Amino acid sequence: MPTSWFIWTLAYFYIFFFIVFRYFKVSLSVKVLLVCGLVLLYTFIAPYLGIPTWRYCSNPGFCVGMIFALFDENIKRRFVRWQVLLALCLVCITTRLHIPSLVLICLYPIALFLLMYVIRGFKENKIVKFLSTISLEMFIIQFIPIYIMMNDLHVKSTWLMVIGVLLLDILLAYLMYLLVRWVKNFSTAIK
Repeated sequence: MPTSWFIWTLAYFYIFFFIVFRYFKVSLSVKVLLVCGLVLLYTFIAPYLGIPTWRYCSNPGFCVGMIFALFDENIKRRFVRWQVLLALCLVCITTRLHIPSLVLICLYPIALFLLMYVIRGFKENKIVKFLSTISLEMFIIQFIPIYIMMNDLHVKSTWLMVIGVLLLDILLAYLMYLLVRWVKNFSTAIK
């Protein structure tokens, strides 16, 4: 079930983290890079093992996130937002080149992470505040809008697909957020 990609990814990450952090006696930086290496190795051999794309295409985004989390202070000190934004633009331009589809699929989570890194300082912005409120829900259900746009609505245009998925993801995530809040309030009220 493609909507369960997150569960599969977490399972692999737990295995990779356990192997590296249990059996390798090296610095934290090297451990994170080793985990990233295992994740990327899995991502690149998964297609040859017949594993569906949805079970590995977001993994490089996790690697970028781990590296940024580890070196966040150095990145903040050495790079400014326009440099990260430039990197984001380069990732987006690269996706328009004729490159293998696996590389293309893996660049999208990286681009999304870089975008979130750029806008994270804009806390006073109402849009960013709203999106950060529903970010977990958006992350968990992201395949559902993709599935609807591709299989139910049969959208062929890349731009319409991206815009439609984003809008549908925000709408469904917000509804999920409201439902979870309602259930929490209801369960608290009946106690």
